[in-house]
Amino acid sequence: MQPAARAASTELAIFCAWRVRGRVGALAGGLAFILPGLACILALSALFLTGTPPLWVKGAGAGAGRRGGRGRGPGRLDPAQAQLGAGG
Repeated sequence: MQPAARAASTELAIFCAWRVRGRVGALAGGLAFILPGLACILALSALFLTGTPPLWVKGAGAGAGRRGGRGRGPGRLDPAQAQLGAGG
């Protein structure tokens, strides 16, 4: 998805709310669109910043950059690199 398409969805949510309730609706629509994602990001970052995050949080973080498929791709490390990263 291109950045312009993502911005358009936010703008569409704000525009629809503005059409229904004016400026107050636009503000409420924008906040209702953005705040849930912000809350999730803040909650996950708080879990990651604890001394020992739960295993499901580590798994979610490990899979965040993975694109799937087999072999070494943009989201996968060489096994030698993985061993170097684990040591220190």
